[in-house]
Formats: sequence, structure tokens, C-alpha cells
Amino acid sequence: MTPEAQSAAIRLLEQHGGYGWLLRGPDVLLASDIADHLTQMGIRVTRETVGRWIKVLPHTQDFGKVGLAATRDDLILMFADRFVRRAANG
Repeated sequence: MTPEAQSAAIRLLEQHGGYGWLLRGPDVLLASDIADHLTQMGIRVTRETVGRWIKVLPHTQDFGKVGLAATRDDLILMFADRFVRRAANG
């Protein structure tokens, strides 16, 4: 990810609000933790759903029984694209 793309994605998430858990969170997040945070935001998803979203990201790792985990940078780009831009476009 280019620094410009990352900065733009961060700005979108900051403007949208509710993504502080991601923007100021750990470097790697588990699918279950992501699902919990999204549920708190009013977006009801399961760990399995989040796992399907993140398994295609470039730096996702499978920790077996613990589950899939993705890097914060990959997630910032994904959420900026998936939720914020789609919401802005109707």
C-alpha cells in the first residue's frame, strides 16, 4: 500500500467514525475480534464471515484453532473500500 493510499483510507475511516479500535489498535487482529468490534458498531457479522473477508488479504495468517488474523494496514484499506466508500455511494 502506498503511503498516499493509506493516508486516504485512514481519513475516510476517521470521517466515517467508529473505527478507532482499528486505527489505534494492534498491528494484527483476529477475525473474532474484528467481528466483536463490528457488532459493537451495529454491523452484525460472525467470525466466519469476517474470516471469508480477510482470507484474501495479502498478509492474512491462519493460526489454526485461534483463527485467521489480518494486519491493521490491510484492514484499514479493506474497510475504507468495503464500507465507507459503498455507504458514500448509496
